[in-house]
Amino acid sequence: MMPDIANIEKSDDTVPMRILAWSANRPLWQRDALRRIVLNGYPDEAAFEELLALCKKEHGDETVALVARPLSKDHLPVDPGVGESVSLSGIANVSGVNQLATGQTLNFEESGLTIIYGQNGTGKSGYTRILKRACRSRHAGEVMPDVYSASPTRTAKAELKISRASGAAETVAWEDEGQTEEMLSAITVFDRDAASVHVQKKNEVWFRPFGLDIPDDLAGVCQEIKARLTAEKETLEQTRNSVFDNPIWSSRSALGKALSSLRHDTDVAALTPKTAFSNADEARLIKLQSDLAQDPAVAAQAQRDYAAQLDQLETYLKRIEQTLNDEALQALHATKKSADDMRMAANTAAHDAFSGLALEGVGEPVWRTLWESARSYSQVAKETGAAFPPSQGDICGPVPLLCRPKCSFRPLSVRRRPGFSSPVLSGGDADCRSH
Repeated sequence: MMPDIANIEKSDDTVPMRILAWSANRPLWQRDALRRIVLNGYPDEAAFEELLALCKKEHGDETVALVARPLSKDHLPVDPGVGESVSLSGIANVSGVNQLATGQTLNFEESGLTIIYGQNGTGKSGYTRILKRACRSRHAGEVMPDVYSASPTRTAKAELKISRASGAAETVAWEDEGQTEEMLSAITVFDRDAASVHVQKKNEVWFRPFGLDIPDDLAGVCQEIKARLTAEKETLEQTRNSVFDNPIWSSRSALGKALSSLRHDTDVAALTPKTAFSNADEARLIKLQSDLAQDPAVAAQAQRDYAAQLDQLETYLKRIEQTLNDEALQALHATKKSADDMRMAANTAAHDAFSGLALEGVGEPVWRTLWESARSYSQVAKETGAAFPPSQGDICGPVPLLCRPKCSFRPLSVRRRPGFSSPVLSGGDADCRSH
């Protein structure tokens, strides 16, 4: 469980514990970086590559399989408490650590200073690595096995003898990569790696409490990760198609909306057409390419002319609609019915007038045409105002109309002549023709 700053006990109120509580709200990759800084110091190139991958994973990169291991209480040293002390009195039964001999015991004085001397390569650094790993020291590094051993991959082990202020002695079995004994973290291991915090790095103070360099290192890690991400972004922008910088498509089109919404997690399969590129698509592509290759002014004028033609067609269709709409058709049907009724009445009148004649076809359309021609000829050939058909006193006139020989007087025919014009010139017949 992550400690809260307000709930840290007084005995645990140390700089590392406060950093641990503060890190609870930091991103996982930064908490992993804190663990690396506490255990191994400022990250090397390999560590930076892993931290960069963890940062990308936390922001959606699903290709990263690496799992973050955040800083925890197990990585920090503890305070033994007021009046309590823990001292190292010896290291024994070492195995799997470099080329250190097994079965050996290295003793330390409980008070004063113990100096261990040895030539280069005799194992002094190997014992130091054991202590740094077991006591949760800063810059602990890794414990390497004996490469000349028959089983060089076995886990490093050792027995650490400690003594308390009360005089009680204990032996703690230590195993690398395992759960370390908490009281061992009360032992402070100081070597040249720890000294680099004060000697090799910039410091404006002569003394810095243990752990105050951790935030500085984390800030440096964040700056480095930012620089690497910026470099990757610039590289990607250089390889990106320049068409995305100056789009040639409309942002309102379906294509423009799809391309403008592209992200690293966009499902490209959903944008892939479900059907093959057809011949119709090819023809449309050629047409679009041809349109784009035209002079814009000429193409615009052609479109305006086309629009004008459409306007004319619209006007013509509206005129047809007005002529042939329901009301117009109803009026046309009514007019036809009225004409049919009048024609029937005219035919009835003609039948009544000419029913006694022996001549067939009187009153029919052909007869009417002949009658109209004779009447027109009579009005042109005779003096203006002459009646047609002629009256009884002017039966045929000087020249009989429509008669080749001179006509003889027949009282019945003379009497019927005025009746000829009655059905032809009557209002019913005229109305029928007008319709």
